[in-house]
Amino acid sequence: MNAQKKDQSGKKRLYIDPEPGDEKLTPMQLEWKYHVPFEGTLFDIRPDPDPDKLREMRRNNAMVGTHAGNRARILKKSQMRLENRMGRVNSNRGILADVHKFIDNKLGLEKVGTTSPRFRYIESCQQLSGKQPAGFRGVDFVRGIFQGIEANWKGGKGSAKNFRWEPHPNLSVGKTGKGHTGAEVPFERALIILSELKHGYGLGSWTNQVPVASGLVLGAGGNGGEKRANPGVRAIDLIHRSCDGASYDFIELKMPGEDSSETPLYAAIELLVYGLLYIFSRTHMRELEEMRKELKKNSNEGMLSNATKRVNLYVIAPEKFYDATDLSWLESELDEGLGEFLKADHSELDLQMHFRFESCAIEFLKEDPTSGHGLMLRFEPTPVYSR
Repeated sequence: MNAQKKDQSGKKRLYIDPEPGDEKLTPMQLEWKYHVPFEGTLFDIRPDPDPDKLREMRRNNAMVGTHAGNRARILKKSQMRLENRMGRVNSNRGILADVHKFIDNKLGLEKVGTTSPRFRYIESCQQLSGKQPAGFRGVDFVRGIFQGIEANWKGGKGSAKNFRWEPHPNLSVGKTGKGHTGAEVPFERALIILSELKHGYGLGSWTNQVPVASGLVLGAGGNGGEKRANPGVRAIDLIHRSCDGASYDFIELKMPGEDSSETPLYAAIELLVYGLLYIFSRTHMRELEEMRKELKKNSNEGMLSNATKRVNLYVIAPEKFYDATDLSWLESELDEGLGEFLKADHSELDLQMHFRFESCAIEFLKEDPTSGHGLMLRFEPTPVYSR
């Protein structure tokens, strides 16, 4: 059943009845379920579940076996999590509150889709293909996102799992229990397994699912990087470390299924935000007390230490992911903008950060034609746009 109601801004919005089980989902899981594809699975983009009915469902659950004195506290927390994590209320609790709207506006996407972030829609990528918005400057774009992150931070101490070197080789059975529709997650785990063997392979130079914003704000969900079961956890897919430990590659890996609606634009913005959260963490290491102490205690502060002189941001996907898309202008603006921003605003870090789109072979694993029983693993990313 659909119903039109006024939201807190006074505007009329279309809502649908929550489905059984929605009351058990975190607000970010609801966002993914109703709006954003996850692990290559395409969900129909629908209106939000009716917040009043969802609160009622949660209230009923909270009343069962709960002492009367705790009921109000539980209901208040539930409501705050719902409103803040779904981004429906202008709040300082979310580290990216209003940042997505800033991105949409700077890219000229205010009229695309129905809700923010609008840059996630396929139409947005098509609109910006080969067409740089008038007046767009990479350094202003980068600086504006960073300033939004800083404005939203209210003193959260940060989790020790942020930017921590802790490989996760385990492969789950997927969200539906029937495996993964895309190759992204299995490939990522396979790479980590080979790296962790440390005998003629990667020599421990790869890690994966690295959280970037856990504990920076009150009410931030997720369980660090131990599982990716909670899609609310912001994490870098893959990180590669150079032999001398002075350089790191942050990789947004995209190997979507046939029906995926993921785009190079969305991947680029997602990775850019992760890179800026890294700069934020480096800049505020003294204030991020919990994260700093725990990382130092476990001798795991390498990625965030002053010894790190360069970070590369790479979106890596098969060639077909970039079909009919030309975002060379965005690559150039982000790459140059990051350099200008770091030099002008954070020269004390002595850090370089670069951005690039890269492609890899579609068939990254195939039979060895020279052997009747051999396999060839090919992962050799190359630049999409020559510069």
